[in-house]
Amino acid sequence: MSILPLLQDCPQIVRCFGVDFTVEHNQPLCNLFLEYVSGGTLADIIDNLAERGDRMREEDVRCYTKSVLLGLRHIHQKGLVHCDIKPANILVASLCSCEVKIADFGLAQIAGIRDKRALYGTLLYMSPESVQWGDYDCPCDIWALGCCVLEMTQGSIHGVH
Repeated sequence: MSILPLLQDCPQIVRCFGVDFTVEHNQPLCNLFLEYVSGGTLADIIDNLAERGDRMREEDVRCYTKSVLLGLRHIHQKGLVHCDIKPANILVASLCSCEVKIADFGLAQIAGIRDKRALYGTLLYMSPESVQWGDYDCPCDIWALGCCVLEMTQGSIHGVH
């Protein structure tokens, strides 16, 4: 929650317009007011192509990857690691221009953290050093993006997002 305000000046990151706290059924809730991104997720695109027996065009893979890298550069420059880069957390802003926005910062950490007690992220996209030693640093997000590139070029290889 406190991470999103640090990242608002990057067009490749979903914007947060505010936070509100409410209580429903005696349970406190935190409500985030996030930018609406109309194109669905990168996972949706990969799955739709796979259903038709198609794969993503190389030009689109390059374009989506570049957009994610711009967002990751901004995140990493702020001393943070997303920890859960995967197609389901990459929102598509425009199908025509391959613009994407990184979303879901619920597992984001300060770069350089080492925590052997917990796994942060989706196992299928986690780097070996994160799984084995609990290391969470910027290269972990790049590993996960590499997994996304593989999935974009090969189709839905995991069946799970």
